[in-house]
Amino acid sequence: MGDTPVTYQLLYDQEVENDVRNVTWWQTQPALAVVLTILTLGVYLPLSLIPADTESSQKPLENYRNNHFIVAVDAPGYAQWKQEVDAKGDKTLTLHAQMVQAEGH
Repeated sequence: MGDTPVTYQLLYDQEVENDVRNVTWWQTQPALAVVLTILTLGVYLPLSLIPADTESSQKPLENYRNNHFIVAVDAPGYAQWKQEVDAKGDKTLTLHAQMVQAEGH
């Protein structure tokens, strides 16, 4: 009788969008680009527009995979309690199991 809290970690995948773009030194190192442009008397200016590096970032999407779970509680003398769960990025999910005594007990 009473409450017996149980904590269990559910692992599932969240889709992410990968964004890759080319960047120039004007975006990554603006001070160096200005100094090189001045020292080369402007010759570096057209060359500075050539991509010097790639920048990548990831943006989480609201799509989840492998996120369907069946939570079951088996206890001697009680009927099995079962609930299906579709996890959608929640930090915590609370389920309240109502145990019913098995017939014949």
